[in-house]
Amino acid sequence: MKLRVELAGLTPLNGCRCCGEDFTSLRSFDRHHVVGVVDDEEFHRCLDHDEMQALGWRLNPQGRWVDGVAADKARDPFSRATERLGAPARDK
Repeated sequence: MKLRVELAGLTPLNGCRCCGEDFTSLRSFDRHHVVGVVDDEEFHRCLDHDEMQALGWRLNPQGRWVDGVAADKARDPFSRATERLGAPARDK
């Protein structure tokens, strides 16, 4: 299965061959694999688009999934430090 980013001519970063999605971090890639149970039998599956969006994830311009909550959490301290140095604030 070709990944969406491969179809766009990009090299995958953390591509899932099960669902065809690519992720900006290994952490997000790992978190999109979840365990389900049907009739007392455990199975692994990939989160779908709606589930990832409900977690605050979004597709970046390259078509890779970004954990928006984690990205914002990492970006905020840098933005505040930059503002204290007198640089203009950056839009999110």
